[in-house]
Amino acid sequence: MANRKVRIVRDVKLDGEWTTLSLKKAQKLKIPAPEGRWYITWREGRRIKREQARDHGHAIGLQGKKHAELHAAAFGIRTLVVASAGIGGESKFKETVRQVLPLPLPAATSGSNASARSSAHSIHFPLELSGVVGSPLSTQYF
Repeated sequence: MANRKVRIVRDVKLDGEWTTLSLKKAQKLKIPAPEGRWYITWREGRRIKREQARDHGHAIGLQGKKHAELHAAAFGIRTLVVASAGIGGESKFKETVRQVLPLPLPAATSGSNASARSSAHSIHFPLELSGVVGSPLSTQYF
């Protein structure tokens, strides 16, 4: 179960050349947060993969998602990659949801019983655990 570590790195221009730095190295050099480009990096086999983030906060969110995705893959759980970090990620997400759920979602109705209405329209998605033979948890609903 190797290659599950996800790091946050920065590309910063030092002395006229672009350099990739870890967070600790950038702090040590006292580089301001808005400068440079933020990335997350991980390994797939022997290759180093990277994905660009908008800023440090976005990079932390992407790091958590990629970390969970790599751990799920290590344990044989299939995941659906919905959107990338690039521009238009939200529209890609909406497009994927429309493909998975072709039915229109029910419209909210007026009334005072809001909690009953929200539980009546909840949607449950199956999570398949592939690679686990004879497991009682072959399909769970969340």
